[in-house]
Amino acid sequence: MQDDAELLRLYAETHSEPAFAELVRRHLKLVYSVAVRQMHGDVHLAEDVTQQVFVDCAANAAALCRHPVLGGWLYRTTRYRAIDTLRREDRRRNREQQSHIMNELTIPAITEGSYDALRPVLDEVISELDAQDRDAVTLRFFENRRFAEIGAKLRLSENSARMRVERALQKLQARLSRRGITSSAAALTAILAEQTSIAAPAGLAASVLNCALTATATSTFGSGISTVLMSTTKLKSGLIAAVVVVGTVAVIFQYHSRGPLEDKIEMLRRERQELARLNSENRRLEQVTREVAAYANDGAALAKLRNEAVELESHSVQRPPSVTGPIFDLKDLDISPTAKKQTPAAYPRELKATGVSGEAKVSLVIDAEGKVHDVEVVSSSHPLLGDAAVVAASKWEYNAGVKAGVPVNVRIEVTVNFRLAQGTASSPAPVRSWFPAL
Repeated sequence: MQDDAELLRLYAETHSEPAFAELVRRHLKLVYSVAVRQMHGDVHLAEDVTQQVFVDCAANAAALCRHPVLGGWLYRTTRYRAIDTLRREDRRRNREQQSHIMNELTIPAITEGSYDALRPVLDEVISELDAQDRDAVTLRFFENRRFAEIGAKLRLSENSARMRVERALQKLQARLSRRGITSSAAALTAILAEQTSIAAPAGLAASVLNCALTATATSTFGSGISTVLMSTTKLKSGLIAAVVVVGTVAVIFQYHSRGPLEDKIEMLRRERQELARLNSENRRLEQVTREVAAYANDGAALAKLRNEAVELESHSVQRPPSVTGPIFDLKDLDISPTAKKQTPAAYPRELKATGVSGEAKVSLVIDAEGKVHDVEVVSSSHPLLGDAAVVAASKWEYNAGVKAGVPVNVRIEVTVNFRLAQGTASSPAPVRSWFPAL
């Protein structure tokens, strides 16, 4: 079978498709698996990366003939291609987010339809404000006054004037919202700020002044009629000029609003980056908090284990040595041993907390003096129950069994039952152990 170098050389020299197909078959799983991991499970992007890697392999076939391990080169190339793809995806998402922000800012601030919807009601909602708020809006946006000047006009401090304008904007937003027109504070500010850029048409001031002076100077009825006709003519001229202005307002508005909107977009972009940094820092602090809590839990668990070890040590007994001499069964005795002292078995705390009950059967040897030896667990429903039964049985005392009038050693089996008395689930009742009579 040809190795990778031979297949690469064959493809580089003769463009053999079967040779390159064999290379793809050998290494496709490696490249795709790396691509899937690098692309965080996105199989579509992983497929694109895989195709790019093998395109690179074909383009560099002549140089790769001398490469010692083709798989290593494919792995590194896959990672580099994946990193490039992720960067392109990030840039694409950033562009989409920026476009989304632009759309949010331009609704209803700069789009023609939304401005047309706002224009008929703008003066209406401004007129609904109380006198002080309406004066603040007029001074700020129609006369382009600074906050210090507004404060001087309204007999307020500069900061109070700023707050007055902000509250007036909030009231305007609420009134527009009730009319079905939603707008952010920034968008509404941009629209109002454009009022200062709408210049009066040339000649309109002179026409208005002439009309006013003529009307004031006329004292007779006939002169009044003449003045009315003159005023009407001049008014028509002013209306024609106003129509021309309306046609250019949209262009002027867009031109002047572009710069502030770009500044706002840049500000929002910086704020988003800062928010991302703060979120990352919060996640790191949460991880540290979890680790500290885990260490604290480990310390508590270690202390618990130490307490349990001390408790077990206190309950443990030193078993006496094994008995000497023959050991008989109960059936061989003339008189069976009888219990003198049977200490109840301690219910394991772990099982008591969960309400687990059961039993344990132990085997033990009673010597000629009635002492217990060689206690062993025969069976138990839980290992902890068997251990508790062994500890208790090692402390028991008996009247020795008798055979032919002589006390002897005897092996017996005893079943210890562990039961919880009736009680509440949250506060278990005292433990009861039952020992059957021999």
